[in-house]
Amino acid sequence: MSSKLYFRTFLRTADPDYDTEADSSFIKANFTDRFGIFLQQPGNANIFTFDKLIRNFWNNPNFNLQIFAVADGCFITYLPDIPWFNNHLRFLAVVTPKNKEPFDTWTILIVGSKHVTNEQAFLQVASWDDSPNVNQFRFYGKDNIQHPGQPLDENEFGWTYQGKSSQAFDDATSYLGPFNGHVNGAVIMKELQKPWYHWSSGFIPTFTSCFSPEETASFSAANAPYLTGGSFFSNVSDAQALQTNIIEIGVTKWYDQRCANAFLLNSGLVHNNPVPIKRWMAHFLLTTTINIVTSLPDSSTAGRYFMPNDHIYNSEMLGLGQFSKFLPDLTNINFTFTDDNYAKVVQELDLVLMQEYDPTVYNITTYRTFKTPDGTLGGGKQTAMYNQHDFVAMQSGEGPKLPFVILQGSLEDAQGAKEIQPIVDSGPQKGLSLLSQSTLYAIFMIDFWNPVYSWRRGVLMQYVPETTTYNSSTEKYDLEDVFIGNIKKSTYSTDPTSPEYQFLELLTTDLRTMQSRISFYARAIQKRLKTYNGLLDHMKLVECRRRIYRPLPLDEFGYTLPYALKYDGSVLIEMTGTGVTQPIPARGVTWLNDWRGTLWGNNPQLIPVGTSQSQNGTSQTPAAGLIGISTTETTRPTPARARGTRQDTPQILAPHPLPARTKSSGCPFARTPKSSSRDHEFSIPSQHLISTNPTWADDISPLFAQPYWLPAGEREKVGSDWIAAMQYWGANVDLSTFEDVKTKAIPIYTHLAARSMPLTDDPSHYFPDEALEIFRAWVNQGCRKTLQDPIVERIIIPTPSEPVVKLRIRKDLRNLTPTELQEYRAKIDDVLGAGLLNSKWQELGFLHAEWCLHYQEATFLWHRAYLRYVEELIDFPIPYWNCFATDTSDPNSPFAGLPKEYLEESYTHPNGETRKNPLKYALSLDGLSKTKKSPYVTRYPVLVDGASSPGWDHKIHLFQKYQEQIKSALAKPTFSYPMSVTQQQGLPFGTPWANLPAFLDDQPDDDYPYRALNFDGAFEQPHDNYHGWVGPDMADNAYTAFDPVFLNFHANLDRIVESYIRSNPGLTFTSNYPLRPFTSMATSLDYREPREFMYTTIGDMAKPTQAIGYMYALPASPDSLNLQEMRARKNPLPFRVGTTPAAAGLGGHSTNRPVTAVTPVAQEKRVPYVIFTDVVCSTQSYQIDVFVQNAASLVPDPVTNQGYIGRLTILGMGPEKAEKGQLRGRDRCGAPEQRSVRILEAERVSEALEGGENIGLKQVVTDLGSGEVVEEKEWRQWKGFEGKLVLGNKEDSIR
Repeated sequence: MSSKLYFRTFLRTADPDYDTEADSSFIKANFTDRFGIFLQQPGNANIFTFDKLIRNFWNNPNFNLQIFAVADGCFITYLPDIPWFNNHLRFLAVVTPKNKEPFDTWTILIVGSKHVTNEQAFLQVASWDDSPNVNQFRFYGKDNIQHPGQPLDENEFGWTYQGKSSQAFDDATSYLGPFNGHVNGAVIMKELQKPWYHWSSGFIPTFTSCFSPEETASFSAANAPYLTGGSFFSNVSDAQALQTNIIEIGVTKWYDQRCANAFLLNSGLVHNNPVPIKRWMAHFLLTTTINIVTSLPDSSTAGRYFMPNDHIYNSEMLGLGQFSKFLPDLTNINFTFTDDNYAKVVQELDLVLMQEYDPTVYNITTYRTFKTPDGTLGGGKQTAMYNQHDFVAMQSGEGPKLPFVILQGSLEDAQGAKEIQPIVDSGPQKGLSLLSQSTLYAIFMIDFWNPVYSWRRGVLMQYVPETTTYNSSTEKYDLEDVFIGNIKKSTYSTDPTSPEYQFLELLTTDLRTMQSRISFYARAIQKRLKTYNGLLDHMKLVECRRRIYRPLPLDEFGYTLPYALKYDGSVLIEMTGTGVTQPIPARGVTWLNDWRGTLWGNNPQLIPVGTSQSQNGTSQTPAAGLIGISTTETTRPTPARARGTRQDTPQILAPHPLPARTKSSGCPFARTPKSSSRDHEFSIPSQHLISTNPTWADDISPLFAQPYWLPAGEREKVGSDWIAAMQYWGANVDLSTFEDVKTKAIPIYTHLAARSMPLTDDPSHYFPDEALEIFRAWVNQGCRKTLQDPIVERIIIPTPSEPVVKLRIRKDLRNLTPTELQEYRAKIDDVLGAGLLNSKWQELGFLHAEWCLHYQEATFLWHRAYLRYVEELIDFPIPYWNCFATDTSDPNSPFAGLPKEYLEESYTHPNGETRKNPLKYALSLDGLSKTKKSPYVTRYPVLVDGASSPGWDHKIHLFQKYQEQIKSALAKPTFSYPMSVTQQQGLPFGTPWANLPAFLDDQPDDDYPYRALNFDGAFEQPHDNYHGWVGPDMADNAYTAFDPVFLNFHANLDRIVESYIRSNPGLTFTSNYPLRPFTSMATSLDYREPREFMYTTIGDMAKPTQAIGYMYALPASPDSLNLQEMRARKNPLPFRVGTTPAAAGLGGHSTNRPVTAVTPVAQEKRVPYVIFTDVVCSTQSYQIDVFVQNAASLVPDPVTNQGYIGRLTILGMGPEKAEKGQLRGRDRCGAPEQRSVRILEAERVSEALEGGENIGLKQVVTDLGSGEVVEEKEWRQWKGFEGKLVLGNKEDSIR
């Protein structure tokens, strides 16, 4: 034992913090508080247990002693058969002089483990130093002494001085050591509001039921009389007294002194340049600390609860007297929810209280156990628990009668705001504040709906200067002027979606308008909370905020916060002013990751480091051009990984009693393990928890019946469909019965891993990796039915040596998350170099211009290969722009026209930089657009101008025609004329002809065989129309692939082509036809390969997309024709083409089993068409609009102009380029002799024709390159440009 005293040095590296013996001068300068003086008295430096320390003050007439108890596991009743249970009980003792209230003079706060007599248990002290002009806490810890450069001696203990409150704001010590928990230097209580969640109080009458018999005995009057008097635990005070009499007073006392230290001179006047201003503004703009609170029951209505107002807005801060005028009158609005809905939500989210444990010590079989992602518990050097992955679910819910556990704004942030508004309460500068009322209200209003962890307020921190200057003439500080001026200089200040723009707008918004918005929001919340779905959304929001907090300090125990097992957290969400949640945009996600990523590392930075471009609107240094902002970069930590094994009880997490690291754990103050770090930067945990002891009842049956990874509203129906499909097609494999799944477990796993189960068209249905791992664990543990069954370990399914089949999932552009969209843009930017000459982007544009195949069987499969190649380059699934969606043809739809993703000026790169949007600013061919007016690709002005353009409605209505043309193409019974047919007709060998002339010019009208027209020819017509619709670059084949729209547009066409092919399993293809220049299944190119068989073929690309490596996710909005229903009706197999599971090892029914199929319905009604024959491949692009002769106008609008029949676009291919005397892209348009047929349906004139009227046609031909109308006498000379009106019979295979 040593009577020496030490001071601790905290490092911002992975190296262990170290201790130095305190000499007499250090002790004289720092051990000035009452506890420091106590330690200097003989023998006291050797007191290393809570019991011995407390007995110095208990039953002593010179002192007042109050003791409080907190146990994060207090809701769990102790059971003798769960030896791993740890209630995480700690004690807080408050010592003051006799007849003195806390903080009237010196005050000592002692925190200790439940192991009150054990020297290895942690013991820490916060001591209020009331010395003149000091008035701050000094922090001490009993710990193993770490000598610099020496190994740790587990048996050497000592008391270390760890700092004082004011050091919480020093660069060297901020957020380190005690300030990792006491972030602002104050004493803390993280459950500071009624009902004092986790604390011994009247609201938790069963608090002591979590004690073991041994613990109960150790706390008896005989062993711990300071805890137990006349009755057990009777000397433990109620937590309410801790809040009101101690914590609130202690915070106020320190903040008063802190404000005086920062702003006031001895003369009583203010400092001219106070610092650190950013730490004061952080109370408004950041969440520096949090408080945990729960809902309370409504005493007037059984089964109803009041939600804490702080979940809705920051009532902790806005409830202060000087800010109370900001809020509207909300006295008649109560935020309540019912117990019935709450119980359903708890079940839906599988909300539990769970505890960390060590699976190498405890083999838990009767409780559910899980592996969780990094960051489930608090990280950083102080807690070292970020990599605790193993947890056991101890109890469902959040604690009896205490639902809806939320994180709210803290007392500390509210007190910080109060101190500076105003700074001075008396004297000549009375009323001086840092912010004016208008600026203050604008800050309150920005993201009002998200009281904690608001990225929108957080990004404004970068505009706060390091200091501020007092202007004696204006009698105010210039903080506000500089702050607002910096924001105005940001490029974000002109973006209406940015917090910068919104803040500036709020500066001129009157209070009544703000209050009106708040009232609307509050009423919307009140209404939604009364519904199950509304409460579910709020519980998801609460869980999202809890997960943002989880990796941060003070989340030390599994029980600290409930955990929603069925909430994956892959998308961060935020509240909006309409009372509904939405995904946090990419900029916000990046900011949160950047900020929080440091807080659980070795070099934590509470004030966001200004080097992240996600925080600003510049592309240089974040402070470029801004006043008073430091541009010094701060290096983020990259420490080495070390597994933390902290515990505060001997039998948990270690096989032997009281492991060495127990001493530094479990404290609501600071803890300092000797080394801890991580080898990766923080990112939001997104994967589902992996059950490590699964059972049929709890885990496996729900995987099939209610797959957790699907949206809640879809799970039951999808699961039912899976089960029914497998019962029918899979040898009576009944996924709903335990015995059947157990018997066939191995082939089921094999098919699940191979993505041949479940039978589905939706890639989101496939089992994620963690679900497969749960199933594998279940099999290897003996296929337990319930938790009561024993685990029988045997490796039946070994750890996969091959990775699970990974498919790229092409999502609807609308369904991309903000992060996915920015990543896709970054791929176009970084990998392809869309904004650069001599780039891969330019090569791809020329590749399409010179090699693409059109007007033949290979057309759409060549483009499939092209997309596959691009996708391989960027290693990211190409999203599709669904112009086949019904709502895209409605001019009033927000999704009409070009998607906004192509029109936005800039985007936030994943590295934080603000860059030009490559989907808009992509260089055209050789850096000059088709119009010759811009280096970038151009689109028609009406699409750029949007709904304000005069031609908007007409332009959007055209989609109705195009979508009808697609539906017509999907009705065709054949894909194309393959090579064998063309050879029979005497056409050149090796040329697969598509859409050959099906009609002769002199063919009788009533013999027009529409049913003989092929899919590819009919489909190429709307393909060309869409190209011409976007233009001008998209309207010319030589330019079209330089426009990023091309990729997403063709991905959608490929989606439709895939549906057609899979819906018609009997289609015939020229399988061996080469798709030059693609090789290796279109993953590479070879422009000069002479061996034809080396190229990717039509047969390769006609395979199901899963075989090629990708699938399509379902569209965000319904297609004009439900493609899934079409496939189900036309395909005799239920979901997929090819072999049934029976053929692959599960056994099963014959595919000839009778099924209900759609029979083609012949329609006898004669239908008019406009036929264009002899359509040929051209070098220029044209659009042909067809009207009846007597049309009232020549406006091409199928909705407003009844005389308009439709549009045919002839997409110019551009000139072919030669290389070494040979055309590179030969056969792009088939053979020179090839002629194609195009048709337009003209049903609107059918009655007139049948009535014998002589209906003539009028055509307007436009050169898409110049935009000029071609004279009739000119276009009539061209082949394929003159339409002919005929009548014929229509056979439609889809009804």
